[in-house]
Amino acid sequence: MSRSSLNYGLNFSNYEDGHSGAISLTYALPLADIAVMKVGPTIGFQHEQDEGDDVQAGLKLSLERYTPTSFGSTYLLADVSSVHQSWFLLGQLTFAPGNFGVELSRGGSDTYHETTLAFQKRIADGPLSVRLGYKLSSDEVFAGFSINTF
Repeated sequence: MSRSSLNYGLNFSNYEDGHSGAISLTYALPLADIAVMKVGPTIGFQHEQDEGDDVQAGLKLSLERYTPTSFGSTYLLADVSSVHQSWFLLGQLTFAPGNFGVELSRGGSDTYHETTLAFQKRIADGPLSVRLGYKLSSDEVFAGFSINTF
């Protein structure tokens, strides 16, 4: 969620042997017309079935670039965090006439890595999209929803 230059983040992941998540508060700094850098504190947690709980505080840094195109838009994101040495890369193409998009992402941390290919279709003209994808590293299909108010 963003309000002015402040960005509030929350994520949660549930997987076979545990779960993890993080909260963050970042401040956006435009880098001319090239990208937006966001930097700020983050707190992350991780629970592994046989290892217990791990809570860490750290720093989060991201770079993102949104570009309108003749067919829709492109979006690029690079995100790193000192908490659990996590990182995430995303490239997304959105096609305005059909109200759908395709994305490729790769992310990881001290204990987890995944590459994902996903398709999204916006429902009506609202912020809700249905998502269908494939996790290449773990050989899993997934379906879900996303909300994007930008």
